[in-house]
Amino acid sequence: FIWGDSFRPGHTHQGLDLFGGAEPGVTPIYAAYAGYLTRLEGWKSSQIIRIPEDPLQPDRQIWTYYTHMARSDGESFIVQDFPPGTSEVYVEASTLLGYQGNYSGDPMTPTGVHLHFSIVLDQGRSADHPLVWFRNELEVKNTLDPSVYFGLPLNADENPTGISICD
Repeated sequence: FIWGDSFRPGHTHQGLDLFGGAEPGVTPIYAAYAGYLTRLEGWKSSQIIRIPEDPLQPDRQIWTYYTHMARSDGESFIVQDFPPGTSEVYVEASTLLGYQGNYSGDPMTPTGVHLHFSIVLDQGRSADHPLVWFRNELEVKNTLDPSVYFGLPLNADENPTGISICD
């Protein structure tokens, strides 16, 4: 699935689903850009990386979000360097983050083995979050079209019928 796909009534896909074609825990996932990694306490399969200067618009901050890095029963495939509760750890681009999994939050309904990746807008500071924080990734309005970052037609408007394949 690509950004902007509508694959479920009332839901617009807010990121990219990247399928490695292997069993859970095999296909590695690397940081797309350098930044500051956070893994919230309750996150079994997710991490988010704060990028202080958007590569395409340096006056704003963005976040890259990575999820489904666990087996269907919730056993995490995130590398041990980033345990739950990790906050603002600097990582270089191409740092190994973990491995693709099929965790959905419900062991009875796993997803296909893949990485869900999205580019999330910054919400700035607020009373609830005195530190700079990310917007809710589940709402497509809080994410950015990844096509311009990857130089590929990775959104439903530009690629409505085809499958995007990386060489």
